[in-house]
Amino acid sequence: METTNPRHWSIWLFPIHGTLMRHSIDPKDIPCLDLSHTIREPIHSIAFYYHHFRLLSQTRTQFMLKHCVFVNFQTRYSKEERNSVLAGFAEVANDVPGLLDFCFGANLDFENKSADYGNGFIVTFKDRDALLAYERHPHHVTLGSKLVSMCVGGYDGIIVFDLEV
Repeated sequence: METTNPRHWSIWLFPIHGTLMRHSIDPKDIPCLDLSHTIREPIHSIAFYYHHFRLLSQTRTQFMLKHCVFVNFQTRYSKEERNSVLAGFAEVANDVPGLLDFCFGANLDFENKSADYGNGFIVTFKDRDALLAYERHPHHVTLGSKLVSMCVGGYDGIIVFDLEV
């Protein structure tokens, strides 16, 4: 088993059929893929690739967060009532430092895979501290309770997905 040194890897290399190939220079100083040094260990997960090739190549050490919330409203609530509660979350944005972006709207569901979750919103935060400040904001807590009461099955009618970007 060959031990690889990350300094031997170029950022433009990609997984090829479950293996990784090391970059080399031929005798005439022309970059090429050296097939004799193919690493035969399969990539076990996207996380492996992400950690070793994307994270190690990044110069920034802090990532933003995308807070994605998808809701399944009870049918008895009108479009105006739904938009009113979602717009209320946008008002919190003015009071939270580090909250960079807020958008909400109806699910267009082009792929017909999430019809139950007809509305949602996405918030971009500078860092985790900003997200925590948003979660603790009194207006957010009040609106959160109202949102839960408006959803099918209460909490079960809400999906929250946080992404590091």
